[in-house]
Amino acid sequence: AMLGKGRFILATNQLDQEALPDQELLSTYKEQSGTESGFKFIKDNTFEVDSIFLKKPERISALMMLMTLCLMVYSFAQYFLRKQLVSSNETVLSQSGYATNRPSMQWVYRLFHGIHVIKLQVDHAYHEIVLNMNEVLIKIVRYFGPVACAIY
Repeated sequence: AMLGKGRFILATNQLDQEALPDQELLSTYKEQSGTESGFKFIKDNTFEVDSIFLKKPERISALMMLMTLCLMVYSFAQYFLRKQLVSSNETVLSQSGYATNRPSMQWVYRLFHGIHVIKLQVDHAYHEIVLNMNEVLIKIVRYFGPVACAIY
């Protein structure tokens, strides 16, 4: 009875074992949850998609393309930050308050939620002031390189 528990069937239309070995099929299937969590993030109220009403199919397609692009940027940023944290042997605090080198970008975005950039003009000179930055956020921004540092 115990040997029968936990079995499931994976099917594919790729019949060439060399093109898609069984182990690769299984690992690809297991990666599906990452993609699904990304789309769950898009459906979250963060994007406020439920407040957008589109009728034309072209506009719906354009919105879907933008949302997919957002998901791609989100996934890359999360991958990149996690890779930087691991390679530098650093951590940040998670939502639960424990040190992690695998934070979700949703959590990192929340950390940046109170950041404001104020642009001031004094005489003929323009100045930018960034409010509410702290050591953790500065560390995260530095991982994204000089362009991100110039913004913040």
